[in-house]
Amino acid sequence: MKNELAKLLDNVSKAVVMYHIDSDGICSAKIMSEALHRFSIEVVDYFPATPKLLNSSDFQIGVDRSRPDIIIILDCYLSADSCLFKNNKDLKFLIIDHHDVKNIPSGDNVLYINPKLNNVKKYIPAAKIVFDTVKKLVEIDDLDWVSAIGIIGDSGAPQHKSFIQKVFEKYGLETGKDKKYFFDSFLGRLSNIVDTGKIVKGSDGANISLKVLQESGTPREFYEKAYQLRQWYDKVEDYIENELLNFEQKKEEIKELDLIFYVFKPEFHVGSVLSTIASFKHSHKTVVLFSKKNAQTTTINFRRQDKKYDMGLLAAKSTEGLQNAGGGGHVPAAGGHIQTSDLNALKGKIINELKKMMKK
Repeated sequence: MKNELAKLLDNVSKAVVMYHIDSDGICSAKIMSEALHRFSIEVVDYFPATPKLLNSSDFQIGVDRSRPDIIIILDCYLSADSCLFKNNKDLKFLIIDHHDVKNIPSGDNVLYINPKLNNVKKYIPAAKIVFDTVKKLVEIDDLDWVSAIGIIGDSGAPQHKSFIQKVFEKYGLETGKDKKYFFDSFLGRLSNIVDTGKIVKGSDGANISLKVLQESGTPREFYEKAYQLRQWYDKVEDYIENELLNFEQKKEEIKELDLIFYVFKPEFHVGSVLSTIASFKHSHKTVVLFSKKNAQTTTINFRRQDKKYDMGLLAAKSTEGLQNAGGGGHVPAAGGHIQTSDLNALKGKIINELKKMMKK
């Protein structure tokens, strides 16, 4: 992999970095951008994205205006059938991801790094894969704390506890009481702060979080510089606490399936974090949140913390066949999108797919 990456980056002077808009993706972008800088490669554009956007039929934003030598995609899969890939085959592609592998691009100008290609079962967040990949070519040990933030934000701490504990010790950071996921640790708080940009301002907010990370050399420096993000975080934290109360009062529970539905129209982009918190409280149940964005689009978050059923498979199968819909992800956590008019139809499909899983 070291030689393949070195070969791909040879003669590259300009790059576009596209990254998933959660804390794992944002931290991956910080690590990659620093590594590229040390390679003397200029990042001419950053683009926070989602798999849905990257694989849409007309996605070109950020590429046409900057014409890089390489497109780097972090924490998102890219299909060989995507417009982005098919219309830019003259460019190099570096894709580093940890989601399910689907119809991946191939060619001499493409390097697709994903542990699942090698049947690795261990859960490895993108920020750890990026860190481990680029450190083979350049010294980046000073970015270990960024990788740790991404790992914690993606609920990957149990699989990378030794790495994270070394980061705590190196920087003298408090670990909190949660010794499994470290959500209440100093780095856990930083992961929430990183996520807050996206929660409040969407894609623009993700870029704001990335910019503050890029200006910071240590965890504490990031905390001090993230004043605006911390203000947003305090506001969002109160909102989430109130919404969790609404969840408990208004959730639709199908007890024979250990299934919980919750439909709401959020003020902020909190579907992911809210579903994660709720699912840890109901860890032996399948939690599905429907966030009504508008009259046309609803996003869905699937969670099952005991990993009894595969949420990535449930998201993919239940959205299959619906118009302008799609879904996928990991065993404990997945996401999807549908037309709002298909919300009840999706509920029915989720129930049917879950029944099939229970029979296996």
